[in-house]
Amino acid sequence: MNGSEQSQLSPQELSRLLHAAVDPVRPSPEGYQRIQAGIERRGRWRVPLYAAGGAVLAGLVVLSVLLLRPAPSSQVVEPANRVSLVPGGTTVRSSPSVGSSGTAATPRVTSGPDGPSQTATLPVLTPPISPLTTRPVTPGSTGTGPDENSPTRPPLLGDRPAIPGDVDGDGKADTVRLSGAVVEVTPSRGGAPARVVLPDGATASRWSGFDLDGDGFSELVVQIGSSGDVKQFAVLRFMAAGQVSMLADAAEQPVITGTASTGSTTTGAGFSCSTNGLRLVAGVSTDGGANYDVTTTTIAATIDGLTKVGTPSRSTVPAATATTSFDALCGTWNP
Repeated sequence: MNGSEQSQLSPQELSRLLHAAVDPVRPSPEGYQRIQAGIERRGRWRVPLYAAGGAVLAGLVVLSVLLLRPAPSSQVVEPANRVSLVPGGTTVRSSPSVGSSGTAATPRVTSGPDGPSQTATLPVLTPPISPLTTRPVTPGSTGTGPDENSPTRPPLLGDRPAIPGDVDGDGKADTVRLSGAVVEVTPSRGGAPARVVLPDGATASRWSGFDLDGDGFSELVVQIGSSGDVKQFAVLRFMAAGQVSMLADAAEQPVITGTASTGSTTTGAGFSCSTNGLRLVAGVSTDGGANYDVTTTTIAATIDGLTKVGTPSRSTVPAATATTSFDALCGTWNP
């Protein structure tokens, strides 16, 4: 059909020709059904294909990890020696403690499941003094615990905590006299003196008064022996009118001060007093005394004896800081 023929078509003829060209391509209901069935078939294949693709990807990741992981080395690295601070000479891994000759304990290396470990035994006295293993008994008391003696003590007249040396709790310092193995306390409120006979071999040489539990009755910390630079102490507690007793070492940690050296190893111990109890410090240096590994333990003075409180803390400090704590820091000392 040329251009002249197109221009001669009427509108009706042009509409008829367009319908004739379009009608054959209109979709029928059967066509729609065939299209829908094809879509459903493709959908059923998608889930298995996705799962297979994920498995392949996971396998590639595992293979990459295996290829990139370094090969195991045959070199064995030995752990460094571990220093175990033992503030006392009663552990089975300890060497003999300081005796009357004044020689220091010798650290030794022992084996364990984690490799070798070095146990440093702090210098202690070989008891000329037999340690107390049971708490003192107060006449008339039937209960247990820190308050069992409260009915037998005189009424508290002083402050909490007590002033140093106010053993009977009347607000005034009492008179303390040392004589060999005997400690005698004369109460300022009157009454008969209380006498404590220390264990065999002990000699009382100085004392300090400090309220170690803040109850208004002062305890007495008494030096009871020494060997070389090492000094040993005991804690005395007011139990009842006319009775003062030495507390048992329920914590199994002697109250000691001083230092001792063997080769490049130096050990030291000390304590300080507070209203929360005794703060025991034990240190060991294996670098010639430049630094110390220090363990600090709090010991409460209770009716049942000297009892460990909480978990000991550990730190490494320079010698200038550590050595100042290897002393008896408990207020004023009296002969």
